[in-house]
Amino acid sequence: MAQDLRPSYAGVLAAGEFQFGTFKPNLGLFYEKQFTARSGIELGLFYRTDINENFVSIDESGITISETITVRERYVNVPLLYRYSSRFAAFSVGPTVDFFSGWNQIDKNLIQVENYTRTPSVEIGALVKIGKEILLKETLILEPELRMGFRTFSSPVGYIGMGVKLKRRLSPAE
Repeated sequence: MAQDLRPSYAGVLAAGEFQFGTFKPNLGLFYEKQFTARSGIELGLFYRTDINENFVSIDESGITISETITVRERYVNVPLLYRYSSRFAAFSVGPTVDFFSGWNQIDKNLIQVENYTRTPSVEIGALVKIGKEILLKETLILEPELRMGFRTFSSPVGYIGMGVKLKRRLSPAE
């Protein structure tokens, strides 16, 4: 009897998410492993950004300066998703972890930010996706997807977006 081998895939994902009317790109790498004919896991490592506006007021020598500053926060995002594949579509759902990795001030006004931190610097959220695999070659697959989720359980910030994966079948079961 031949052994039923389950493939694994690796590839790149380019996605964009809409949050508060702003488009935010994601880019990264992912790995998929099928455990049965229909189910498996999806693990990724992505770069994403968020825009954060803060009202700042400083008092220097009796003069108060107040303005809104805009900061781009950078994150490394790691999703760990359960994946179910049917003939019609692939569904993925699971937690994501965001690691704060840096920032830069976008607007250069009177107030210049010298130090900026996020607390907590690690946040856990959730992601739900639906995609459709399109076979390009025997080992190369294109998968457009729709995605929806939220960034953190402590104060949920929702987003919706779309993306496209390009993945290559590595080998059947290792």
